[in-house]
Amino acid sequence: MEYTYRWVVDGQDEGRKTGWVTTTTKDRREPFGAFEAGRHTIVYHLLTPTRATRSVSFTVCEPYS
Repeated sequence: MEYTYRWVVDGQDEGRKTGWVTTTTKDRREPFGAFEAGRHTIVYHLLTPTRATRSVSFTVCEPYS
């Protein structure tokens, strides 16, 4: 089954993308790399075949030295 989705990372829209539901988890996506220290918010919008939105906010600490 085909689905479309959109990631918004710290307010920056990563664009509309298309994926396929498969029977494996090998096709995992990573919409972002490492984060700098500070507060971050990630929003996932599922656009089709149905609409849903999930978000998470978190804080990355400064490296300990």
